[in-house]
Amino acid sequence: MGTRKGKLIQEITKVGVENTHHDLITFLEADKGFEVVFYRSSIPKALSHFTTKKFIAVNEAWEQLTGFSQNEIVGRTADDLKIIKVKERKHIRKQLDNSGKLKSYEAEIFDKAGSVKEVILSFDKITLDENDYVLSEILDITELKKSQALLKTEKEFSQNVLASLHEGLAVINKKGELIEVNPAFCEMTGFKREEIVGSNRPRPYWPPESYAEIEAAFKETTSGKQTRHTLTFMRKNGERFPTSLSTASLKDNAGEVIAYFSTFIDISIRIKAEEDIIAAKEFSENVLASMQEGLLVVSIDEGKLTSVNPSFCRMTGYTEEELLTTTAPFLFWAPECYDTCIEHYGKLLKEEFHDTYETIYKRKNGECFPVQIISSQIIDKKGSAIAIMATIRDITERKIAEKKLMSLNKALTSTVAELDELKNQLQNENIYLRDELDLVFNFEEMVYGSAVFGQVLTDVEKVAPTNASVLLLGDSGTGKELLARAVHKISTRKDKPLIKVNCAAIPKELIESELFGHKRGSFTGAVQDKIGKVELAHGGTLFLDEIGELPLSMQPKLLRFLQEGEIEKIGENITRKLDVRIIAATNRNLKKEIEKKRFREDLYFRLNVFPITVPPLRKRREDIPLLIEHFVNKFGKIYRKDIKFISDAAMSQMQQYNWPGNIRELENLIERAVILSNNEYLQLPDFEISQQNTNRSITNSNLSLDEVQRIHIIKVLDTCNWKIDGKQGAAQLLKIKPSTLRDRMKKLDIQRPD
Repeated sequence: MGTRKGKLIQEITKVGVENTHHDLITFLEADKGFEVVFYRSSIPKALSHFTTKKFIAVNEAWEQLTGFSQNEIVGRTADDLKIIKVKERKHIRKQLDNSGKLKSYEAEIFDKAGSVKEVILSFDKITLDENDYVLSEILDITELKKSQALLKTEKEFSQNVLASLHEGLAVINKKGELIEVNPAFCEMTGFKREEIVGSNRPRPYWPPESYAEIEAAFKETTSGKQTRHTLTFMRKNGERFPTSLSTASLKDNAGEVIAYFSTFIDISIRIKAEEDIIAAKEFSENVLASMQEGLLVVSIDEGKLTSVNPSFCRMTGYTEEELLTTTAPFLFWAPECYDTCIEHYGKLLKEEFHDTYETIYKRKNGECFPVQIISSQIIDKKGSAIAIMATIRDITERKIAEKKLMSLNKALTSTVAELDELKNQLQNENIYLRDELDLVFNFEEMVYGSAVFGQVLTDVEKVAPTNASVLLLGDSGTGKELLARAVHKISTRKDKPLIKVNCAAIPKELIESELFGHKRGSFTGAVQDKIGKVELAHGGTLFLDEIGELPLSMQPKLLRFLQEGEIEKIGENITRKLDVRIIAATNRNLKKEIEKKRFREDLYFRLNVFPITVPPLRKRREDIPLLIEHFVNKFGKIYRKDIKFISDAAMSQMQQYNWPGNIRELENLIERAVILSNNEYLQLPDFEISQQNTNRSITNSNLSLDEVQRIHIIKVLDTCNWKIDGKQGAAQLLKIKPSTLRDRMKKLDIQRPD
């Protein structure tokens, strides 16, 4: 004690605190236990002067904690040693100034090496003879803090694990009380945590009908066994659902059971899938059993027959037991066809995915029969071939039928040869006259039989497959629009739109917008964007009817489109490239319009790539009976009239009439006549001469082809003044041999009139 006390007095003297030595020494001598409570204490302690803040003494525990020796610290302050942050030091000083003590203050200090230590500090202010001192203690809680942090991390980890589990989890104490559940369990049952935690048996999610079964499973768990059960539980809404339940016990370090935990998996989907698999398997088995074709499956790895259906067993006479697990050559292979079977079987084993072939199989009784085999590989999820599946069809009856057909073919060989020879002869002689006669009554909705209109359709057929512009010229009512539709329908653009524009029906101010479109706000009244007819016809055909009526101011813009294939909408600066075929039609003489400066010559040349002149009805009078029949049938169906006859006089006058309105005029006349007719006679007041005239049948359909051919040949003969062969003869015009024409005239009873 004397040595320690003397050392302490020396330290106090060294600090240089005047007039305090006597009082402090007196205090220390009076406190005989100071050495025990200060120097020998295992708690780090320090004594410092309150006013100067300089250390007077520290014990060994303090030296070990901080790494500083007593010689290094006596006479220096905490700021000098930088063992505590300034902010915390100021807080401590403030508390000591206010109350003279500070207990259990958590802080961070720095040892001599600069390492951080978490500590609890306690300070007491001691006053001796008006001199103040501070006695401080340090409790190192660094390891405790680490343990707490680790414990917190482990707790958070456990909570996160429980929260992330897809399986439901429930923890039950030894009393049978539910003490914890995870979110998955709540989601599975529909109960909130607070609704079920703390509950005892029977729990809210136990269905009444399953109490006994669940209780028995729980008792098995409390016996110390790790169990697994499939039980039915109940959601909050009353819905039952199957679960797979696994239960085990939690034990402490002494091995005593402290709780039980159970994991729950909702196996509704799995059970449904299993039921579906069973149903699918039963369905497949039923399908295989009901198949008329035989079916077999051979594994690729072992080459064994793994499956056959009942039809195959009936076909071959073998039982399923006799066939399964056998390998090639199989029992049902006929010896004479081993090579064929091995060849195709080998292809499927190595490279081929599908194979179809015919061969011979052998029944169990030794009878051979022909079969057709369609086989393919069975591929697993990895893309590897695992088996070969084959369907086998007994083609015995088909082979018998083929033999009968072969016999019939041999018997008919000579007849077929004669027919072929006759066919070739007829083709060489071009007995069918011209191709367009085959189209009478049914060329794209047009009715005709005359040569002049046949030539028009020949031109249509020639130009239709091209992209050339077509100009249809002819009187009103001659069928120019029908011809435009015919060009489109037999062209390569038939699946794209045919857009019609009547140039005479659109006001001059709107024609550009109608053709090329406009943007919203580009002019008064343009309340929304509009797509022009040219753009609508992209990929297809644009039919410009009455092109001669197109305003002169609009013609340059149309010409630009024809030259460049580009348009610009009104109010838009974007150029659009379009693919459109142009067909134009007019009843005007465009050359005269050009002379009168009403039509641009350059536009005319662009449109007149392939002109087609459509003849008026007065130049195809032989078509009038056909047209009358067509229109009578058409309007007879509409107005429910069964009209069969027309007077010879009326027919004659109709054929002599000039028809200024052409086909349109004829159509309107027939419609009016059908409406007026009250019986099977067509009433034509404007053409009827007398009720006593001979009546003739309207319908020509029974002899339509021969009659039309007869009319056509007579028309050509009249044109040639009945000259048959030679230059400009009828045979040359009809593009057939003179001998063929004479045979045809004889057959159709065509004779030159006197």
